[in-house]
Amino acid sequence: MSPEERVEDFEQYKQYLAAKGMRATVATSQDLEEFEVTEEESSVEDAEDWTKKAIWQMRFFGSRISPEGRVDSPLTLKYHLADPLFYTSESPFDVLDKKLADEEKIRKLIDYIRDESKIQFAEKLAARLNFLYEVAKEEDPDEVPISPESLSNFIGFLQKTPNLKYPSVVLTPSNEISAQWRAAPNCHFAVVFLATGETRFVIFTPNPGDPDKIDRLSGITSVDSLMETAQPHRVLDWASI
Repeated sequence: MSPEERVEDFEQYKQYLAAKGMRATVATSQDLEEFEVTEEESSVEDAEDWTKKAIWQMRFFGSRISPEGRVDSPLTLKYHLADPLFYTSESPFDVLDKKLADEEKIRKLIDYIRDESKIQFAEKLAARLNFLYEVAKEEDPDEVPISPESLSNFIGFLQKTPNLKYPSVVLTPSNEISAQWRAAPNCHFAVVFLATGETRFVIFTPNPGDPDKIDRLSGITSVDSLMETAQPHRVLDWASI
């Protein structure tokens, strides 16, 4: 290969590297066609198909670089530009750090309930939450056992409504806190504390005109507005001390 050909190949390789590193949806380079990377073109299926059809291998012999194909072809550049869309992902160490941070938050919230909160059943509740934490960890070690935001919202609600009885506490499939106060089939108040700061609630209460009948209500409201919404249906008649 002549020196001129080597220089030309090397310049093509530099263009390939520059194109591969770009994250814009449009790339234009000298002597290269302009093209767009569309959402359809950058699907995982296309990426896998491209990988099967044309795997690039670069051979280095001293200063000689011999691409097994033209680096300036539209097809080649299209998929190399799309590479970051397929393969760039969050570092596993970042994911691990976030998971550990969430689990640390959960531990601190449970410790706060037991050691610092003025919740009347604090010790019993902390023990229950520790149990749920361990069960959730055992069932799915890769998931955060309890949503820290949900738990924080639950604690805030209990502190704002200090006379509540101890509820039955479980976890939803999304690992959010679900609390239930139930005295009878017609005296039922259940709340899911969402990570967003909202709550989903269900109330069964005796019908004011016919106590043998049950009024059934459900809805979504903020944590701060929950008791204001629920109290007209007399939930504190059976949910408070």
